[in-house]
Amino acid sequence: MERMLYTRIAQPVRGLVISPKAWTSDFAEFCTEKLLSCEVVFGSPRMDCRGTGICKLVGYSAVEADTPRSCRHNKAFLMPTRDGQCLALVFRQELLCARILRTQFRNEQLTLKESFRIPPIFIESLGLKKKFLKAGSYALEQFNGHFLIKFHCT
Repeated sequence: MERMLYTRIAQPVRGLVISPKAWTSDFAEFCTEKLLSCEVVFGSPRMDCRGTGICKLVGYSAVEADTPRSCRHNKAFLMPTRDGQCLALVFRQELLCARILRTQFRNEQLTLKESFRIPPIFIESLGLKKKFLKAGSYALEQFNGHFLIKFHCT
């Protein structure tokens, strides 16, 4: 069942145009051809999706049935680095509510208090060589109405 759910969402995204000139960071490190859409559930996996961090990466259809009502979630795009060593998340600013900006992106960063295991279907679909987002604080970069978060993986 889990495999079917992720297979449906692990499809390339069409219509999101990302120009290297729009970024403040070195954009060349990312593989935009493998951009995937997902739903990010914020919180700590150990705290039943409360607190800060990333609790789950799920498909759109699973969020209501599979996620406790107290979890805050948002649509995002996953983008791997060209070498497959890690990935980035891209959020549309207009879709982020004030509460997420205040709690999850405090001081213009996202803090993962514990490592996050990337779901296997995303590892496979994105061609990743590592399985975990490393715990730590990650800066938010802004570009053309979007936020970019570049993670370190282990």
